[in-house]
Amino acid sequence: MGIKITNLGRWNGRVFALALMMLCGVWLQGCAAVAILTHMVLGPQKKVKVVAQYRDLSKKKVAVVTIASDLISKQIPVSLSKSVQKTLIKVKDDIPGITLISQREVEKFKKNNPHWQTPAVTPEDWLKGLGVQRLVMIDLTEFRTHDVGNINVLRGRAAGTVAVYQVEDPDPNQATYFNNEIQILYPEKATVGGVPGPNPKAEKKILEGLYANMSEQVAWLFYDHIEWVDR
Repeated sequence: MGIKITNLGRWNGRVFALALMMLCGVWLQGCAAVAILTHMVLGPQKKVKVVAQYRDLSKKKVAVVTIASDLISKQIPVSLSKSVQKTLIKVKDDIPGITLISQREVEKFKKNNPHWQTPAVTPEDWLKGLGVQRLVMIDLTEFRTHDVGNINVLRGRAAGTVAVYQVEDPDPNQATYFNNEIQILYPEKATVGGVPGPNPKAEKKILEGLYANMSEQVAWLFYDHIEWVDR
């Protein structure tokens, strides 16, 4: 299995920081300011090999499900699990034999089980109801496009946990793998302040960046890859 060179989403976040500043009318003047911004956007980086944290999606039938509070769900226009699934499809060569069931089947299960976001519907129910061997469950605990309490400061933030359940385990309701360190800032390096009111175009870009980077971070858990990180 090859090592994937990735982290392009974070690179795009840095470039987007500059574009967003211009979009929102935040202009920098003078050579010193330009130098600072250039370092912020293109700052020195190095390649780091990162190994998969969980490898047993290979040759398995897999469902990806996202759960969140009603408040968070209302802020998300499309399914995060669908975005994660698209990312996993892109890297399927790095996870040999993975079969992902369609989000249409996931949505059908939700419709037939209206309490799907409560403990009344267990991971085992998901596994057997969807006929899968692995359940990747993303519990989204935070998702916003602005700083807390301030619509004039545009910066995306998302956080959550990722758990994997295995149908063959003695207790399929006990996660075989769990990660509680999924956190995303977008853009990573800059906060845009002083924007006169909401900016739908800029907010849409931040939303797209959050989805892309969150999906990428979840996918990284399941295959070896190379990341570009700050020195």
